[in-house]
Amino acid sequence: MSQAIYPLSQWSFNQEVSHVFDNHVRQSVPLYDSMQQVITQLSDFFVQPNTVIYDLGCATGETIFHINQRHKEKKATFIGIDDSESMLQKAIEKNHDHEHIHFVHQSIENYTFEQKSNLILSVLTIQFIPIEKREMVIRNIYNALNKGGAFLFVEKCYAEQSKIQDIFTQLYHDEKEIHGLTPQEIREKDKSLRGVLNSMTAVENNQLLQSSGFSTVEVFFKYLNFTGFLAIK
Repeated sequence: MSQAIYPLSQWSFNQEVSHVFDNHVRQSVPLYDSMQQVITQLSDFFVQPNTVIYDLGCATGETIFHINQRHKEKKATFIGIDDSESMLQKAIEKNHDHEHIHFVHQSIENYTFEQKSNLILSVLTIQFIPIEKREMVIRNIYNALNKGGAFLFVEKCYAEQSKIQDIFTQLYHDEKEIHGLTPQEIREKDKSLRGVLNSMTAVENNQLLQSSGFSTVEVFFKYLNFTGFLAIK
């Protein structure tokens, strides 16, 4: 992969990144396909006929693709929101033959939910939003859900203890090398994310969900720093 996609402190989901994103995310996120599988399975409990499903930061439309394939007969409407036009173009190509799947070019901080939903997704997206704006975003998500609806929320989280964080970081870099990234690419990616990706701990994310209204929150996925939360209204 060209180092041109790793500018210092300026990582963005531009055209060059979107062109290789599906492969890159599998090199960069351990157990990515397993994560997508469990998200798809969890959708069984929340996708209702003719419901609206939102994917915030939908990237290339991978999650929407899998959930739609699983629940075609329910005729759900999918709305994918992303602020990268090049990512949305890939999402449209991946889901081009489905009239009930729509994509919106918009930042999720400014997105207004027009319909209530039983399922809202955010997979590795909110970690890129400034921390001071996150409670507003999560509260908007909570308000957009029907009672009993779910928010599936995956983030890269800091460990609670510095020693554990150091161990997880080293193992994470090992994983990236196993999946084909060079030590130089790993280092350049870390530098490009400075000031762009602002992680919190799992405890802090849990508190954020609860302070935004969710009283039922459980972890459904955990591998090293990557944590998935199931929050039910």
